[in-house]
Amino acid sequence: MKRLIALILPVLLFAASYFTTASFAVSYEIPGKDQFTDTFLTFDVWTGEDSVQVVVDPKFIPESLRDSVSLAPDAFRMLGDQDDNILDMESYNVFERDGVTVIELKEKYIKQLADGSHLFYAVFEFVTVPLRLFVVTQPVTISGNAFVFERSDDGAYRTTLQLGATATLYPKLFEGLYLDGKALSADDYSVSGMGATTLLILQKTYTDTLDPGKYSFDVNFLNCKGIRAELQILAKGDLNGDEKVNSIDARIALRAAAQIEQIDIGQKYAADIDGNGKVNSIDARQILRISAHLSD
Repeated sequence: MKRLIALILPVLLFAASYFTTASFAVSYEIPGKDQFTDTFLTFDVWTGEDSVQVVVDPKFIPESLRDSVSLAPDAFRMLGDQDDNILDMESYNVFERDGVTVIELKEKYIKQLADGSHLFYAVFEFVTVPLRLFVVTQPVTISGNAFVFERSDDGAYRTTLQLGATATLYPKLFEGLYLDGKALSADDYSVSGMGATTLLILQKTYTDTLDPGKYSFDVNFLNCKGIRAELQILAKGDLNGDEKVNSIDARIALRAAAQIEQIDIGQKYAADIDGNGKVNSIDARQILRISAHLSD
């Protein structure tokens, strides 16, 4: 009985959409919307023309369920949006390519969508797969907003990019990282994240090539330009970042060694003169000698 309902439901929905006054969808409670949390497959980013596609990769389904769940085109039942509207069959195509199912949203449907992120649900016979579409036709430019890279234990520098209402910085929309107008190689950094938060990491192999000092990077997303990310690489002995080594730095190191003052990972690296992975009074003494030009 359930199989019969699943087979005739798309037909009934299509008939309903034909007679409804809505342009592309009819309202219906989409089953299985909560099967996956904070995970989704992503359409190509739509920037103003043509259709967009998403490959419904079976690897998205937990391995334990793959033998009992089909994502083939003949198991597809309907496509709905985040507001429980079922799209009519003139809004999209479903077909097979290289042994996997592809869903294509047509341009005439996407044109009615506002810039931003849009969630869809592809309902198959026994599973509902969430899909996300990013519409970007009018990128925004921001100013006066800078993120800060912080050193991590592995020697890399990382920062979390999130702007809230100004723009949604999904990793999928990341376009490039630039220093002094020159694009960094993809090997110099990594981009990851969940939802609307992007984690940007400068690899240690890259930052080791930079001299101590301050650097300002431009971070571009397809939907947002003008983002800056600041990096400061401290020289050995320079704990307060004033690009000098003096008694103030030695005092900070001594207080840190006595656990009177907390310092971050970047400062610990700058304070660890002898390279033993610890900050102690020996490092503080060495910093004082460097400030007095008694030691390199």
